Amino acid sequence: MPDTHHAIPSFCLSLIVLLLGPALGCDSTDPSVSDDESGEDSNCVAEVFEADATLDLSAGEAGDPNNWPALPPTAVIASTYLRLSDDADSTQSFDSVLGPIIAELMAPAPGLMGLSTSASEACGSLRTLSAWESEEAMMNFVVGEAHLAAIGQVSVISRGGSVTGSWSASELESVSWEAVVAQFADHTGPAY
Repeated sequence: MPDTHHAIPSFCLSLIVLLLGPALGCDSTDPSVSDDESGEDSNCVAEVFEADATLDLSAGEAGDPNNWPALPPTAVIASTYLRLSDDADSTQSFDSVLGPIIAELMAPAPGLMGLSTSASEACGSLRTLSAWESEEAMMNFVVGEAHLAAIGQVSVISRGGSVTGSWSASELESVSWEAVVAQFADHTGPAY
């Protein structure tokens, strides 16, 4: 895969999802509020790829996981499904953490091998799918200054029901949106 990390600027809105990352380890969802009670579409959940999902292909071919290079045996795949709040405070918080995340990823982040983003207007959700050469590379990003600053904003940015997970590349039949979204059906990882 050519080095396209410097050609990713228009995925800005979706990047926040990546920063919420696989290491949150907290559960701030309110299980007493179901999608039906909140007026949400029951298809707006992590394990269902949104019908109106739009992939951000601003990174060119690198934005499509089908074009990613062969991954090493140590590769880690991370994905996040974020249900965004749409109030002014949430938008301001989202915007304040976005710039540092973009700068860090476009540096490029060491070990980042691929990044794809998706958004759904109908569900008010964003997704990321990223490939890292190793768990260590992914965790170096997760514990970085930009990511840690963003973690503090999760309760403002997410309206609940957001999840994140990571898998070794060998755990997936293929590295594709379909395979990763299907993994969320049995998700036991962090929710926020």
